[in-house]
Amino acid sequence: MWQNINGWHALIIVAVIVLIFGTSRLPALAQGLGQSLRIFRGATRENDSGERQSEAGNTEGQPRTGENAK
Repeated sequence: MWQNINGWHALIIVAVIVLIFGTSRLPALAQGLGQSLRIFRGATRENDSGERQSEAGNTEGQPRTGENAK
């Protein structure tokens, strides 16, 4: 889908976005998008590190003992 978009198409898309949102709202829109991406990245990193720690704590084939036993 995106293979057929060249420079002129991208310029037209940007112009339409500027007309729709206006130049006064674009910085706030970009700031909100950036903040959302930072939150998303942080959440995925926390999720990945939590999964790695749980996998390291209990290896396959070994019985659980102590507090981890259920």
